[in-house]
Amino acid sequence: MPIFQENLGGLAVTFRFKTPISQDNSDRNIEAMNLRQKMIAEFLKEVKTATTGEVLNYLVSINIPAFTHRTILRDLGHLQTIGIVNLKDQKRGRVWIFQENSL
Repeated sequence: MPIFQENLGGLAVTFRFKTPISQDNSDRNIEAMNLRQKMIAEFLKEVKTATTGEVLNYLVSINIPAFTHRTILRDLGHLQTIGIVNLKDQKRGRVWIFQENSL
């Protein structure tokens, strides 16, 4: 059911869906990633879920050049924005979940 609102002298119509409508952006997703983000996505594709610490340990183990914890959080945030991973907050930390069919 649409929601009608008057905004700044104009009319806005909002449609709410149970699940977000998205387009198949798989080609654009891969182009929008740097090497480190691609490695993170491949890791999460393999293991399905991982904490931020597990992602950090994986990158250290494969000798990815110097990075900070904050850089990895930004990379994971970017992967979330383009629909490759989802974040699930738990009581003790974050768990990153790979989205099937996103790559």
